[in-house]
Formats: sequence, structure tokens, C-alpha cells
Amino acid sequence: MLLKFFKKFLTKKHEKEAAHIETFSSKHEVADIPTEIQSNSILAKIVYLKNNRVVGLPNTYYGAQGVVHLEEDRYFEAAQLVYDKFGIGDHISRIEIISGLNIGECLATLENEKLKISIRLSLNLLGVDEHSGCIHPFSQESCKKFTDTLAHELFHAQSIIDLTGRFGLKEYRSILESNNGIAKFGWTIMDEYSVCRLTAEEYHSYDSTEDVKIRMSFFDTLAIEIQYFSKNGGPTPQQRTDLIDRIVAINYALATRCAFADVSGDTEEHLNLLKWNSGYKPYITKARQIFNQYYAMQPLSRAQYKEIGYKLMESMLFFLVSTEIDSVVELLFDE
Repeated sequence: MLLKFFKKFLTKKHEKEAAHIETFSSKHEVADIPTEIQSNSILAKIVYLKNNRVVGLPNTYYGAQGVVHLEEDRYFEAAQLVYDKFGIGDHISRIEIISGLNIGECLATLENEKLKISIRLSLNLLGVDEHSGCIHPFSQESCKKFTDTLAHELFHAQSIIDLTGRFGLKEYRSILESNNGIAKFGWTIMDEYSVCRLTAEEYHSYDSTEDVKIRMSFFDTLAIEIQYFSKNGGPTPQQRTDLIDRIVAINYALATRCAFADVSGDTEEHLNLLKWNSGYKPYITKARQIFNQYYAMQPLSRAQYKEIGYKLMESMLFFLVSTEIDSVVELLFDE
């Protein structure tokens, strides 16, 4: 989801497609939709990309159990309800169904001082196995996963729209212009917490591939490396990138599970690593306090995201004194 966006903000503009870019529905074209609702139709925004080319969706699979047809209309009709609820269609340039994508992404670019947002969703969410070509029959469960993922990415888009609406495009650019910026780190983690919390509250969705227990299993090694580099001249550029990636991964997973715990009230379910290692409690307790404090203050400025980034590092490095924490933050992150 947004973790990929942390590493690269200004994404390379998509290749210009031929003038006949295809939007699709298995039963009817966008032109068949009544004129009064065409401008709000999610179908007008959807394209299927394979190897960076716009092609038609796979629609039939001949398997051992017989012929299965992709019922994309049923997925898109449900998605339309979610799309309409957000009311931000004018800000979404297109919604891409992608082969090879894990789950979903929200990509924002600034072109000629204008914000363009694309939502990307995995083809697997439509029940299509990309490797075998197998199409699984439509089910309410698969449809909910598709629409929940769409909602999650639309919440990311809403967050960007709210931020730029309050503080302007220049502020947004300043947050994300440095790949190793402390403000960008704070924004990435805080935004994921907020979006996971909103998706859980609005859609009762607690689905995530993030496993905080697995991520935290690397915490001790990371802590040792951080202390080593802080006392021995600092990491190389590649080592620095690797350290930041792992710091982001741990905090990203923690933000996801803290959001779920805060909505459900079930800390044992979502933060069960506390039973596994209570030594992490100071870190997790402080991080949850940070998330809840700033969640109520959104949209946030660059200065506030810098605060979040620093405070998260402070909570993560609870075993160091304040002067050592300052040194580590200065060593790893850009201003």
C-alpha cells in the first residue's frame, strides 16, 4: 500500500496510451450509461493494465469445474457505491486494475502544479489468478475485499486532498521531496495509521498482510546496528537506506495493528506480541499515544509530521538517552 510510496514520491508518469484507451464493462460501454451519471461513473476511470499496456480484462476461464466468467460488473457496481460515498471523483485521474500488484496503492503526482491521483488495485481482488489464469466465481467475501481495498486507497487519496486543501501543494511537496526526510517518515506512518483506522471504523475491515510480530522479531538486530553506526562513523548510503527501510517497515506494521486495536478494543488480538515480549511495551504504548494525539488534529502540516517522525524514533529508541536519540535521528534522516 503506501509503504511503496515512501520510497518514491514523484512517480514516473505513465506512458501515454493510444487515443482509444479502453474502459470497460462486460455488459455495456460507458457510452451506454445515461448522460447525467456518466461523469460520476467509476467505469469511466477504470483501466486494466498488463505490462504497462491497457488491455481488456480476462473474462472466461475453462477449468476442470467448467466455464467460469468474470463478473466484473458485480464488483464494479459495489465499488461504485464506495466511490460515490467519498465524493472525490474529480480528483481521481483513473483507477487501474494491475497484474503483479500485491493489493492496492494510491499514487499521487504533481504535474504543472496540479495534483493527480491514481488508485491501483490488484487483479487478484477480482478473483483472477494471474499465473494460472483461473477465474474464481464471484462471492460476497471476495467483493468485500475488493471494495474494502478500494476504500482504503480512497482514504489515502482523501488524506492528500485534505492536506493540500489546508496547506497547499507546496507544503505537500516539501513533506515528500526527500526520500530520507524525517517529515516524510512521520507522514508515511501516521497516514497508514489513520487510513487503517478509518477503514476499520467505516467498513469493519481488519484485513492486512502486515504482521507486527514478524516485523518486531528484527527489532533487536536493528537496535544493535543503529547503536553501532552511531558510535562508529555512520552507515554508508546503502546501509542508511536499509536501516530506514527497516525502521519504516516496523513502524508501518505497528501503525496498522495499533489502528485495528484502537477501533476494536482488542489489543490482545492485534498486538499479541506484547505477550510474546513485554519488553516492547514502552515503545508500543508511546506509539499509540502519538497516533491518537495527532489523529484528532488532522490534516497536519510538515512541521507536525516532523514532530511525529521524531517522536516515533524517540519511542522506538526508548533504551537510549535523549542526546543519543538526537544523534541517531540526525545520522539517519534529512531535515
